Amino acid sequence: MMRKTLILALAAGFLFLGACSKTYMEGNMDVADGDYQTAIAKYEQTLAQNPNYDLGWLKLGYAYFKTGDYGKAITSFNRALSLRDDLPDALFFRALSYIGAGQTQKGFELLAGYHDQFIGMADYIKEQASELQGQDLPPEQIIAAMEKARDDGYCMEREDQADYSGPIQGISRPLQIPLTDQATCAGMP
Repeated sequence: MMRKTLILALAAGFLFLGACSKTYMEGNMDVADGDYQTAIAKYEQTLAQNPNYDLGWLKLGYAYFKTGDYGKAITSFNRALSLRDDLPDALFFRALSYIGAGQTQKGFELLAGYHDQFIGMADYIKEQASELQGQDLPPEQIIAAMEKARDDGYCMEREDQADYSGPIQGISRPLQIPLTDQATCAGMP
């Protein structure tokens, strides 16, 4: 009897995770289509079922960021980072959300401390943020320039990895948040 109960509990758990995963993936497809409001609903549904899903909070934050709801984006990114502190995309887009919310100094402080296993990418992002910081630009322009810097930094990192022939060639991490301009790295290895 106990064995049957355990098997039923495991099966229910797998079904639960499958439904959660399906909704999360549907949200990702909505983001890819630029339908951020629908994505928000899907991610919220996912998180209602699994409130400790770090990537769910990350993607919810990004969807809020893209709709300009920077306060909710910041809250979501903070939640993702409380669950897993090694989410560079959450660090980056949280900083941009502060800039979008009018807390430019706070956003630049976070960008100055940005870190990623892609060290060249992180250095490039920090360099670009430093150059923009004293220019008194509107938040939308800063955000656009920093998203471009992220895209460019990622492509430069990929190019550097392709050129490196040492024993650790090909070390990378997947981007959880897609590039702003998917064509940025076109033609690269």
